[in-house]
Amino acid sequence: MNTMNKQTEKIRQANEHIAWMENKKGRNHPLSTFREWMKKAGLSQRSEDWNPICIHVAGTNGKGSLCRWLSDLIMKKGKRVGVFTSPHLISHTERIQIDQSPIDLLGWDQIFNESKDFFEKNELTMFEMDLWMSLVYFSQTKPDVIIMETGLGGQRDATTALDYDLCLITNIGLDHMTYLGNTIEEIAQAKAGILIENTPAGLGCMDASAKKVIQKQAKIKKVPLFEVTDEQVRQFFSKHPQLDRIFKERMLPDYQKENFILALEAMKQLGYGYDDPELQDLASRFFWPGRFTILKNDPLIAADGAHNPHGIRALCESLKPGEFDQVYFSVLADKQAITMIELLKKKVPSIILVNFDTPRIADLIDLSTQCSLPVCSYETMLENLKKTDQNTLICGSLYFVGDLLRDF
Repeated sequence: MNTMNKQTEKIRQANEHIAWMENKKGRNHPLSTFREWMKKAGLSQRSEDWNPICIHVAGTNGKGSLCRWLSDLIMKKGKRVGVFTSPHLISHTERIQIDQSPIDLLGWDQIFNESKDFFEKNELTMFEMDLWMSLVYFSQTKPDVIIMETGLGGQRDATTALDYDLCLITNIGLDHMTYLGNTIEEIAQAKAGILIENTPAGLGCMDASAKKVIQKQAKIKKVPLFEVTDEQVRQFFSKHPQLDRIFKERMLPDYQKENFILALEAMKQLGYGYDDPELQDLASRFFWPGRFTILKNDPLIAADGAHNPHGIRALCESLKPGEFDQVYFSVLADKQAITMIELLKKKVPSIILVNFDTPRIADLIDLSTQCSLPVCSYETMLENLKKTDQNTLICGSLYFVGDLLRDF
């Protein structure tokens, strides 16, 4: 077999392994079990020759954006940063990154092959396997800082098995209710599970009732707590008009201002300061795919991965009156679709439901009947986007937006 054929075969095998992994869903093992596995494997994010700053990020929405801002701020100071995040948009390897570059597919597969017997024997979930592989990769590459994003939430999340220097919670909304609870307070309690005794933690802008729950847990655990408020965000950008102008010119939505300030405050906690030119340069370059990504300017076509009522509400609050003429919307079955549609109706005159390829999609025929909305295929949407003269927003599912970014 020649070199090219060998390379092709290796890539094929790697993609088969990813497909195998992505079918391993379910509840994670107890944290004590995951910690014991790490101990037996000698796998830790701390050792004699590697002791990085470790940041834990939780919340309902904005986790990925916050990780990106943190990564930008860390790299601005010449430090190397490893990030573990989920879900991915296009390639599974996006979940494990060093300095914003995903792990190489064949490098990913090498780690997978070394761990596959362990994965199978102990029946790890996809998320646990991803986390395990990120720890292996980071221990090999030894970045100065690692940022770990939770999956569903705090106290039940496999990422909580690690040790951290700083914990951050972006916001709290009604999502993943089957696992986390049916009220804001219950979900806040679950997210507060990432708090560590005597370890600093930061809170983003959030519902007062959620904040109260987390504040109570922080007091019990003696956690030094810093908080970002809407007023603090407004005052900061009022004092930094050039930065505010850049956010507007880049069409960065208002919720990114909140993520930016939380990231900036987090870095201050770690001893890093930034002058105006540094912050302006970061804002002018900021890019996080799938979060109000501009695909075309004339007409305006934008894609946003908002996929729950909290995220759609934040997105709608950032839209200017009459900014968009139509929305292509698709949603998974376990989401509050009708609530999201009602929010979008207040901002955009036309909504079209889109049937894209996932077994988890909502019953769009039923949704169409309930909400009196048309339905089209994913392929029809792509064709329409190529020739439309209307300003168009695409949202409702991060997987839906990921497919669009791959194909548009």
